[in-house]
Amino acid sequence: AGTYNVSLIAANSFGSNMVTESNYIAVGNYLPGFTASYYYGQTWTNLAGMRTDPEIRYSDSGSQPAEPSLETNWAIPMTGRTTNFSVTWDGYLRIAANDSYTFSLRSDDGSSLAIDGTTIISDLFDHSPTTYTGTTILAPGYHHIVVNMYQNGGYAVARLQYSNTTMALQDVTDVWHVKVS
Repeated sequence: AGTYNVSLIAANSFGSNMVTESNYIAVGNYLPGFTASYYYGQTWTNLAGMRTDPEIRYSDSGSQPAEPSLETNWAIPMTGRTTNFSVTWDGYLRIAANDSYTFSLRSDDGSSLAIDGTTIISDLFDHSPTTYTGTTILAPGYHHIVVNMYQNGGYAVARLQYSNTTMALQDVTDVWHVKVS
């Protein structure tokens, strides 16, 4: 881990030249969990704060019927509220086997899921707690995963799960983020 300089030398029969860029490449360490960016409002523009979330399994205490949550009164510690906020979760999902994976994203209100830059699920409109699915084939290795979610009013719910041909539906937990030193 660290930052590194890069030098490029070009040469031909007329001579040579070298250019060096300092601190051009940053190499980080993979740490468990998603980088979670919480925002005031529903547009992912007014940053309230950042933290590491081990998975996406959250709801506010008022959700009926009760939705599973890693913390009570979710979003209040980051935004001071349970309505009118948005979140981006960013990380790298480790995949062990080449297979077709079905992702299930449950949210209230809107949410989207992109894997390796391709949108798999997009339900960016107000709705009650609803689960949307999308399927993609993934090879072994790390895949960049980004989940966006916004909360307008009412209940706040966000949960990401997945399955494949040999694995029953489960929460997405083998996610890593890059921490640059």
